[in-house]
Amino acid sequence: MMKIITAPNVVLRQVSTPVNTQERHLQRLLDQLQQTLSHSDIGVGLAAPQIGVNLRVLALKLTPANQVVCYLNPQITQTSTDKTLRSREQKKDDLEGCLSLPKIYAPVPRYEWINVTYQQLENGKLVDKSERFSQFAARVFQHEYDHLDGILFLDRALDAGTSLYYEKNGELTEIDRQQLQKILPNF
Repeated sequence: MMKIITAPNVVLRQVSTPVNTQERHLQRLLDQLQQTLSHSDIGVGLAAPQIGVNLRVLALKLTPANQVVCYLNPQITQTSTDKTLRSREQKKDDLEGCLSLPKIYAPVPRYEWINVTYQQLENGKLVDKSERFSQFAARVFQHEYDHLDGILFLDRALDAGTSLYYEKNGELTEIDRQQLQKILPNF
C-alpha cells in the first residue's frame, strides 16, 4: 500500500506520460494502485500521480464486489452534450471529494456519459479496449482522468463557480476561496 500524495504537492499538477510495456515496474505500479485503493474506505478511484507516479494510469473501484480495475493510457473519445452536477438518481448535487484533498468537497459539472478507449496489461502486453461509462461511473472516471492532466476537482469547481465545502467534526460547512487558501496554502 502506498501513501497518497496530498495538495499542494507539485506531482499532482504535472501532466502524466503514456505507459508502454517497457516500463520496468509496470506490474508493480498496477499492484500498488489496486492495493492502495482496495484499502481505502472512502475512495472509489485513484490515479497514479496520487501515489507519486506521473504515468497515465488510473484505477476504479466501482463493481458491487469492490474489485479494482486499472485503465492504462485512457482517452475520452466521446461525451454527452450536457454536463450535470448530479447523477440522474440523485435529488441534490453530487459532492466530489478526493483522497489528495482530504475533507474538501464541491459539486463539479461532469458529462453524463463518456466513451473511452484504454489499455490493460494482459500477459505482459497492452491490449486495447473501449467502454462507455455513465452517471456516477462517468463522474469518477472523469475525476481520475483529470489527475492525469494535472487538474484537480477544485479547479473544475472554482471555474464553474460552484460552492466549496469543508468537513470539520463530521459536519460540512460552506467555505469561500479565501478560507480555502487558509486550508490549502499555495493552491
